[in-house]
Amino acid sequence: MREEDAEDAVQEVFVRLSRRQGLAEIERIEGYLFETAANVAIDAQRHNRVRHSESHDVYDDSRHGRPERSSEAVFEGQEAIEQLLLALRELPDRTRAVLILSRLEHLKQSEIAQRLGISVSAVEKQLTKALAYLALRTSMP
Repeated sequence: MREEDAEDAVQEVFVRLSRRQGLAEIERIEGYLFETAANVAIDAQRHNRVRHSESHDVYDDSRHGRPERSSEAVFEGQEAIEQLLLALRELPDRTRAVLILSRLEHLKQSEIAQRLGISVSAVEKQLTKALAYLALRTSMP
């Protein structure tokens, strides 16, 4: 077991103990502590087995980290975000609401229709309208 895993396990034991009602009334607290620790270890082992943790690579910033961004690239990204936010504000309220419910809240079109009191067809049209407008508006130089 890695040191980080051991630290996480100890933390989990204390979390479980803190959630336990009537902890002060337990006669053999040491036994209860060891039983809780054993359960945490079993749960961690099950979790690792299911997730095939032994086949995962350890994160290495030199291999997996993102490349440094130039200040110009950061500035261009900020400008793109500002353009997108401006374009979102320019959309009609209902069109913007449909887009946000679809893309940010991940609602189905039928759920959006029900929430806004419009037809699914209207949701589809509003979503198409919003995406087309944003594509046009954010691709302009």
